[in-house]
Amino acid sequence: LCLTLLPTAAFAAEGSEEPVQEENGISVQSSEPHTHYLCGATGESHNCSSTWDAKHEFQKWDSNNSLPVEGPASYYLTQDVELTKTWEPYADITLCPNGHTITMKGDKSVISSSGTFTLVDCKGGKKEYGQITHASGSKGHGVELTGGTFNMYGGNITGNDASTLTGYGLSSSGGGVYMTGKSTFNLYGGQITKNTAHSGGGVYSDHDSNSKCTFNMYDGEISDNTATM
Repeated sequence: LCLTLLPTAAFAAEGSEEPVQEENGISVQSSEPHTHYLCGATGESHNCSSTWDAKHEFQKWDSNNSLPVEGPASYYLTQDVELTKTWEPYADITLCPNGHTITMKGDKSVISSSGTFTLVDCKGGKKEYGQITHASGSKGHGVELTGGTFNMYGGNITGNDASTLTGYGLSSSGGGVYMTGKSTFNLYGGQITKNTAHSGGGVYSDHDSNSKCTFNMYDGEISDNTATM
């Protein structure tokens, strides 16, 4: 997949003195709340897929050690977040890291979802994507799906290592995204990079008799992941 990036431009948001960076029609808003398409674009001139048509209003989330669970709602981060407990978004939550990093400190998944969860990033191009990752020495999946639907439009699931996970209910497969149960993963954009697992370093779909998983890749990038088997 080859992308051509246009020159970056800075301008002031309406009603704000703070600049907004724009890259290829994708903007970072300084005002609150953020309102933009799921691909991150704010204006009518953009390269978003037709599946991203509706604009969403994102409320800010200020915490540096927790993530929101109340939905349906859309949120954007104002700072990096360090977790010690797996985030389990309920109902229908859309999260925009806004270029910030969500880090798990501990041997567990960063995110575990069984409902509808959507990940976007309004920060800009892929070089500015926020990351879903683990702290140094911590192991686990970036995103664990036990049912429901995960829609990914932006962000980078990176630096997660499930290769040495052992114990009841744990899997050493799927460093970036681990799918089990009746889960669906729709990849529309974003990146899954530099993850490690025994098998399926980037994405792994369980295939036992109780699992009926579906993975649809429409766009995005899966690269530089490692399977140790």
